[in-house]
Amino acid sequence: GLVAKGYQKVDQAPDFYVAYLAAAEQRLTPATFDRWDYRRPGQPGRPGGMRPPSTYDVGTLVIDVVDADTNELVWRGSATDVVSAGLDRVQEQAREAVGDVLALFPPPSSTP
Repeated sequence: GLVAKGYQKVDQAPDFYVAYLAAAEQRLTPATFDRWDYRRPGQPGRPGGMRPPSTYDVGTLVIDVVDADTNELVWRGSATDVVSAGLDRVQEQAREAVGDVLALFPPPSSTP
């Protein structure tokens, strides 16, 4: 994504470094109680019941741009979303997240 913006990777004397962190966290939905089940027209409702908690994964991506001379953070972008099941879809989501985050770099009137 940075190459498309005119930046190029160099082995010596870079203007900035790019660091990233990608992580997934499992979260829990709370248990809920439905007072009434669905009903057909003309029929009385039936008592509902407890719906047990369930889990889902939330992925977070953080991309930092660090000034190579001062070692100070000059820009940070991040994305968070529910992670899909399946390795192929997770990899696709990661590529999309990187593209979405880097679409905001560099910020207006800023050059690292």
